[in-house]
Order: sequence, then C-alpha cells, then structure tokens
Amino acid sequence: MAIGESMKKVAIGHPTMGYGGSEARAMWLLQTLKDKFNVTLVTTRNVNLNDLNQFYGTSVGVDEVSIRIIPVPFFMKNSSGIAALRGAFYSRFTKRIGREYDLCISSYNLADWGVPALHFIADFVWDRELANQFDPMPEKGAKYIHKANLLRKIYLAVCGGVGGPLRSQKTFFDGSETIISNSLWSAGIIKDKYGYVCDGNVYPAVQSEFRGVPRGEKTFSFVSIGRVAQEKRIEQQIEILEKVRELGHVLQFHLIGGVGNDPYGRFIRSLCEGKEWITLHGRKSGADKDALLTESKFAIHTRPHEAFGITVAEMLQAGCIPFIPDSGGQTEIVPLKELQFASVDDAVHKIVAVLRDENLQQRILHGLAPQKSKFSTEQFCGQIRQIVDDWFRASGQLDGDISVQ
Repeated sequence: MAIGESMKKVAIGHPTMGYGGSEARAMWLLQTLKDKFNVTLVTTRNVNLNDLNQFYGTSVGVDEVSIRIIPVPFFMKNSSGIAALRGAFYSRFTKRIGREYDLCISSYNLADWGVPALHFIADFVWDRELANQFDPMPEKGAKYIHKANLLRKIYLAVCGGVGGPLRSQKTFFDGSETIISNSLWSAGIIKDKYGYVCDGNVYPAVQSEFRGVPRGEKTFSFVSIGRVAQEKRIEQQIEILEKVRELGHVLQFHLIGGVGNDPYGRFIRSLCEGKEWITLHGRKSGADKDALLTESKFAIHTRPHEAFGITVAEMLQAGCIPFIPDSGGQTEIVPLKELQFASVDDAVHKIVAVLRDENLQQRILHGLAPQKSKFSTEQFCGQIRQIVDDWFRASGQLDGDISVQ
C-alpha cells in the first residue's frame, strides 16, 4: 500500500503561529503535505487558518488538517510575549506526543519530540552563544532588552521547571536527527560550530504571484515589511532614509508591520511623529500588501546576520530594488554588492548612488531577475516532497511513492 493510501500521520510543530517568517514555513509545509498525509499542526496559540492563508498565500482548509493546541495557562493563550515560558510548555508537550506520529517536523528550529525528527533551522535563538555573536541587540535598543536581574533569573528557573530536563544541543547533531538549513550561510555556521553537515538546504517559501507594475508607474518610495521588533533595527531604516532625504531625494517610506504597544513599538512611533514622509501601515496582507510592495521602487532591510530574510525575498519577488546589510543568508537573496551595506553611512552612500543613476537601476533589476525562481513556493514544495520521501525511505516506512507531481 502506498503512503498516500495509508495516510501516515505527520505532526508539524511551531510554538506560536503568529505572522513572522518561520510561520510561512509552517503554513507551506501544511500546504505541501496535506493531500498525502494525515497532518496535524501542533502549536500553543489558537489558529485562524483563513487569516494565515491570506497572509501567506496558502490555501489550507480547516477540514484538511488537524490542529492540536498545547495546553498553557489562560494568561498565555493570546499573548505574544513570555516566549521562554511558552517554549517550555511547548517542549514538554512535544516530548510526550512524538511517538503518536510517523513523522514529526519542527518548522521552527530544533525541537525535542522524544523520537528522531525533521528540523528546519530558522535562526539561532536556540544557541545563545551564536545568537549573541551574530545578532546582538543594537545599542539604541538596549533599554528595551531583558535585564539579567533576580526576577529574570527566577523566571528562567520557572521555565526550566516547566519544560523539564533540557536536551543538550550537541545531541541534535549526533546523526539521529534530520536537520535542514534555511540558507547556505546558516549551514556554514552549524558546520563550523558543531562539525555537522546539514542534511539539506531549503529556502523558505516566498509568495511569487505579485501583480506586475511597470517601472515607470512605480512611486519614488521605499518599503519595509516584517515585524516591528528591536532585532529588526527599524530605527536604522528611518535614520538612513532621513539622511538620504537630507541629500535632496524627496522619497516616501512605507513601513508595513504590526507596531505593538510595547516599549519598542512606542519608540518607533515616537521616531515617526511629525515625519509626513513616513506612513505606518500596520500589518497588511493580500491585495493591500501587494499594492504597497509592487508600487514602490525600492525597499530596505536592516537586520544584520539574518539567517535567511524572507521579507527580503518578498521585496525581490515584488520587483523592488532592496538594500540590505552585507551579512547573513540575505546576501544569497540579493548578491549584488551595490545593494549591500556595512553601516548607516555606507547605506546612505550606496542608496544615493543608485537613486541618481537610472541605467544602474536597470542593470540591477536585470541582475536580480534570475534570483526570483530560487525562492518560489514551487521550489519549496518540490524540495519538501523529496525530503519527506527520502526520510520515510531511510526510516524503512515507505511502501510506495509519496512524491506529488
């Protein structure tokens, strides 16, 4: 009997299922595997599939997958904070249920399922040393980060008690697990530290069906998309573009992403006050997001050492010219040195050089065109089918072909 007929059980786990980059991977995993398996999404928060489908461009029906909500205290159910405590409840639960499934998939980094599983690297928050090395908090946002005080220590101790004994990170790299990187850069970091060669590299699925807007009809504006969070360094985007404007370029800036009422969200709002050239749009999806992206000539991203940078890939797919830091997996999306910067002043210099030269803009767009196919949803789905097929074959569970043509 083929796997498609036996409907093997697959769990796809994600701690929160909000509206970030890693959730896109979870949704497209559901999209890819729902027709061949009995698929269950495992998470800690209530899920609105209709909203998620609209945001990520998927079409996962409520009758096509199961959703298993991990029990957490009532005050955590709809909160987007207290990530460490949420992660502790998530870890405790996944260890208990792993044996109920034929395949467990962690769509967000390493997760202990109690059985060998398939893990997709999203970032390095799971390794504090690597996180501090490649993504230290910016100085300007220092007052918004967690302080290492007694209360914080007690909180982390409680999280450890809830989650139970933590599995050593090194044991994930002993050959019993299947680990997939989200960029060649991420794979290199893992190899350098753990001596482990990832079992594959899969760029996240990126929406590629944007309406075509001729270059001459686009507005002289920049766009930024993604969570408004301190690690994204949104204040740098404002600083860079303000300096570009001071040099005579009267541009507009569209900032797309949910701005919370947390200290950092209030900080960004205060920076935007009185600047009529900045529009805070909040979180957008569907046609509204499509219009803002496709109608803007340029885009900007400021998080250095991004493990991949799914928003950068979206900017590319929408036809923007994106300016990015010169580090991390995002340089695999935008490999042109003219668009990569090392500092605020370097960013200003490179942006101005491009804005002043229409011929250079055309050469850049021509150079970026071949990149788009690397980050399409079709590319992602095909790779996932092959990886899952290979996993079942290697585990001896495959009676037939699961590949979907």
